[in-house]
Amino acid sequence: MAQRLDQIGEFFFRFRGLLLPAMDALLAWRESARIAGGIAHGDFCLRNILFNREAVTGIIDWDGAQRDGFLQVDGLYLLLSSHGAAHNLDNPHYLRQIWADEIGDTALSDRIARLRSESGMDKDDLKFIALLLWFSLLWQHAMRSRMPPESRLEDLIPTTVPIIMKWLAWHKKG
Repeated sequence: MAQRLDQIGEFFFRFRGLLLPAMDALLAWRESARIAGGIAHGDFCLRNILFNREAVTGIIDWDGAQRDGFLQVDGLYLLLSSHGAAHNLDNPHYLRQIWADEIGDTALSDRIARLRSESGMDKDDLKFIALLLWFSLLWQHAMRSRMPPESRLEDLIPTTVPIIMKWLAWHKKG
């Protein structure tokens, strides 16, 4: 994880100062996380799942996989990207809502609660998983330049990081 965060810092060098506190907090959380790590896809969304009628026949695009990843990141990514596609909203929109405790969509809120419950995550763990997802999206953008033009993540960093920092400040107090 540290290596990927370093790569993100190098790619988004002009925002490195903004990103460093969130990176440090994520690494500290990772050291004490109660959630088991393991093999994670890294880009688990509907476009990487093969179907034959109603059955899943395969999962493709494993080039972002990690041995020390979290399945919860894959679950959150699948949930947010599917919901976002249905509502024409991007993942950063939902991630900002998670950090600010402002999920306005009841169906999405229920699905996130179910993911938390089934994964054994508390509310804070979910926010760190969302932070992992945010950095995963930044890493994908940096390493593969595969993000759609309308999801210009580097343009979202200055508006997203203050929301992350507000949550992290609250987290440190609690």
